[in-house]
Amino acid sequence: MLEILFYAFPSMMIIIALYLFMYRDSLVKLMTLDDSKLIKVFSLTYFLMSILGFVLVLNQLDTWVIIWIILSLILTSIMLFTFYKLMK
Repeated sequence: MLEILFYAFPSMMIIIALYLFMYRDSLVKLMTLDDSKLIKVFSLTYFLMSILGFVLVLNQLDTWVIIWIILSLILTSIMLFTFYKLMK
């Protein structure tokens, strides 16, 4: 069961990165930002984190994959907190 999470989590992060990159103009309007630099940074970070996740999974480094999952959840919570503060 844990193997499914190992393969699915990097894929989900790529989907999030693509969503952020493709809809950055709508997100800029929604959050009333001056430019889309912050969204581009989060998008690039998610993409690079997903590539790192794929490399770790393909090299079968299970302990590092679990650490990577925890760090990516922390990144997601930081992103959500930042977007929440910008929406207010």
